Amino acid sequence: LFCLVAADRGFDLTFRTADDAGLSLIKYGEFLYDNLIIFSPSIEDFGGNINVETITAFIDGGGSVLVAASSDIGDPLRELGSECGIEFDEERTAVIDHHNYDISDPGQ
Repeated sequence: LFCLVAADRGFDLTFRTADDAGLSLIKYGEFLYDNLIIFSPSIEDFGGNINVETITAFIDGGGSVLVAASSDIGDPLRELGSECGIEFDEERTAVIDHHNYDISDPGQ
């Protein structure tokens, strides 16, 4: 459903598996995409030349990233979250955002 809505809004979608050996965000020094969606929460290694550093460079260069996570999150997404100010709990329980939170939540 998400992909249909995005396509209906004019986005040109390209689907690849997260461990595809041919993955790349940059070619000839230019970003190939405007947006990156990662729906592989438990990925342990990205394919191609994709890693946390290339994704953070993509973000810093103006790219948008949407990540779907779960309680079984892989190390690359945990590290990416950390680079973006989001802490994924080690005990597979929750996401902690220290900047945006419900002030009425006692945190217990």
